[in-house]
Amino acid sequence: MDDSYLTDYFKDIEKIAQRLDLEEIEKAVDALSFAANNRYGVKVIGLGGSAANASHFVTDLRKLCGVRAECLTDNIGEFTAWANDAGFDNVFANIFRSNIRDDDTILVVLSVGGGDVDRGVSVALIKAIETAKQCGQTVISIVGRSQGYATKNSDISIIVPEINPGYITPYAESFQSVICHAIVFHPKMLMGKPTW
Repeated sequence: MDDSYLTDYFKDIEKIAQRLDLEEIEKAVDALSFAANNRYGVKVIGLGGSAANASHFVTDLRKLCGVRAECLTDNIGEFTAWANDAGFDNVFANIFRSNIRDDDTILVVLSVGGGDVDRGVSVALIKAIETAKQCGQTVISIVGRSQGYATKNSDISIIVPEINPGYITPYAESFQSVICHAIVFHPKMLMGKPTW
């Protein structure tokens, strides 16, 4: 086999794993564990592939950790109603405001770039973070760029190291799943024994 692409790709994966900030991940575990133990609510958001990861993360938080968690893209009727009536950029902020409870304490943001105000990228995430902060929420982000809005405006920022600028999206979205599973299976979080 002589496929330098695959060799390089998986070497990058190894480098990323070695460079993750484990202290930031531990902070996220502590915050989510505190929420679980006190039955506080956790909301999780993402767009595109990150939305799929958000949905998976919420399923694991609920099933394996007993966290009262909600993914804000899972109710497609509500999501599209707000997008249609108030504009896509406002969708998460409006869902967040309409569903927030006094015992909701954490917003988790999964994103590749983390949003960029000047470029108008992922504005829906930016407005959700602003709304969460206004409501006194802790914001945790798992992102693939150190310069995005989410990184700069989160209480806990887990950054997937930018090893190769040509592969930020696949590496970020892959490691969102790896990091979310590390959180869920952490001894402070895992409540029961999974099937496998």
